[in-house]
Amino acid sequence: MIAEGFSANGTATAMTQRLNAATLLDRALIMMERHRRIPAIWAALTDGSITADEAAKLIGEWWSDSESPTSNLGRNGIRLVLVLFRRLQALEPPQRLPDVVTVYRGCSPRERKRPQGISWTLSRDKAEWFARRYAFGKPMIVLQATNPRGSVLCFIGDRAEREVIVDPKEITEFAIRDIT
Repeated sequence: MIAEGFSANGTATAMTQRLNAATLLDRALIMMERHRRIPAIWAALTDGSITADEAAKLIGEWWSDSESPTSNLGRNGIRLVLVLFRRLQALEPPQRLPDVVTVYRGCSPRERKRPQGISWTLSRDKAEWFARRYAFGKPMIVLQATNPRGSVLCFIGDRAEREVIVDPKEITEFAIRDIT
């Protein structure tokens, strides 16, 4: 692949510019407010500054350090993030997980009928913590689902959250526990 980039057709310059864009973006992300990081990666991908593989790797690296990473993306942005996590899954499959995975999600009761979020955890205690984090005296719930390992697009184990990324469309059966 590298040899192809230095062919006589002049693509070496394009590869260098792309490499520089990905490197500069990675360095700039640390300076950004946490909730702006994932949208910045998305913007760089959509304007052609970085490739989908570069975006997938950046999202994998920056996801757990971003606060409410999908809050500013809208439905199309969330779909794109799921596509990037699928690409990341192909690049770096979550092999440390068992064949069948139980996942939890602390959330508001609006997800009682259908899970909507893509961030889940392998820890029931952490899901309860997330449910209570934004409760402000309101009732919250914890969802529990058991799915095959292949439904997990990414395992993010760099913090104590034991976070997994799951496409909510793949959650077909789940249990609900009310948190007060």
